[in-house]
This record gives sequence, C-alpha cells and structure tokens, in this order.
Amino acid sequence: MPATMTRGYGAYGSYRHGAGAYQTAASQPRVFQNIRLLDELLQHLQVASKADRDGRQGDEYAAIESAVVILRGLNAMLDKRQGRVAENLGKTYRSLIVALHGVCSMIDTQNQYGRLYRSVLELRNAWASITGLSPANEVSEMAAIPAEQLLGLDESREEG
Repeated sequence: MPATMTRGYGAYGSYRHGAGAYQTAASQPRVFQNIRLLDELLQHLQVASKADRDGRQGDEYAAIESAVVILRGLNAMLDKRQGRVAENLGKTYRSLIVALHGVCSMIDTQNQYGRLYRSVLELRNAWASITGLSPANEVSEMAAIPAEQLLGLDESREEG
C-alpha cells in the first residue's frame, strides 16, 4: 500500500485536515478565526514545501489540497455586504488557490512556495495588526503545533 494511503491522505484525508481547521476556529471571533486559519494555511505550505524537497509528491499534493480547503472556506466566510474589502479578499483567496494548484508544475518550486508563503504571511500579519497581535511574535496555538503532526506526518511512526 502506498505510504500516502497509510497516513490517511487522499481526497478525503486532505478534506478532513482542512475541515478540522474550521472546527478548531469556530468558537473564536471571526477576525481571530481568519488569523488561525491563515496560520494553519502557512503550516500546510511548509509541509508541501518540505515534501517537495524530500520528493514526497503524494504528501505535497495532500498538503496543497488541505491548504485549498482552507482558502475555499475563507472565501465562503466572506460577507458580501463588506463591499470592496470582501471582493478583494475573494480575489486574493481565489488567486492563491490557482497558484497552489500550479506550483507543483513550476520549474523553481521552492521559490514559488516561498513567494506564496510570504504572501499569506503578509495577509495574516495584516489581520493580526487589526487585532493588536504582534505580526512577528504572537501567533495562534495552532502555529505552535509542528506541521507534520497536524497532517499526520509524524516521522516517529513506523510504516507497515
């Protein structure tokens, strides 16, 4: 059985990891939900980048799909009554989705992951500045959890 199957990935596994972010963030005010979800999105980008460096394409794709689930959810959370802000955020989320789906086929994948990471980090820090959180130092509890643990990539487990 492929390693990705033993780790609970595939379409359902990616959805489950992405959807778990919403369940975790649901009890917080919306602006903090956005920050927490963007923190988790950053972690998925880190996992995808590491998987790419290690040649684990299945894990890379699963992390990308989890990131896409988060972006789709963020897009769905937008309140259209917010006018241009919601419109611009929607464009940003959709652009990130397109970029994530294309990053695997690019020649300089690691630089592309870095560019996407910096873009999401900038957006995350913009939300943090609104709430008074420090963009550089204070992140949600979710960001303190190692990305491999979040996605079930705990390397201490043995494959069967």
